Amino acid sequence: ARNALEALGGKGELRIRVARPESRGLGAKNDDAVEIEISDNGPGIDASIRPHLFVPFVTTKAKGTGLGLAMSHRLVASAGGRIDVRSEPDRGTTFVIRLPAAQPTVERADLLETGAIDAER
Repeated sequence: ARNALEALGGKGELRIRVARPESRGLGAKNDDAVEIEISDNGPGIDASIRPHLFVPFVTTKAKGTGLGLAMSHRLVASAGGRIDVRSEPDRGTTFVIRLPAAQPTVERADLLETGAIDAER
């Protein structure tokens, strides 16, 4: 989102959307994932840069370190997710972060109530 805002330079639109994949019309229902979509209508990312987006220390900014997207990619991957990027010149860029959904936890009280475990255990 920060990169998008910087690319927009105060002119344009940034959109953030969180959804389950099935709500985006991707076909099969998948209750085990969540998607975070970050889109802008800015200048887009040059095709020559896209293959290097997640490489540490690669940047097009005068004061950038080139670590933001590399760290984001590593964090998402370590959580079992992935990041996809779509970009078109003068039409904007979209990053889609797909993460496994958190699994509900079962409390001991729930197990006692359902009889799944004995209170004396």
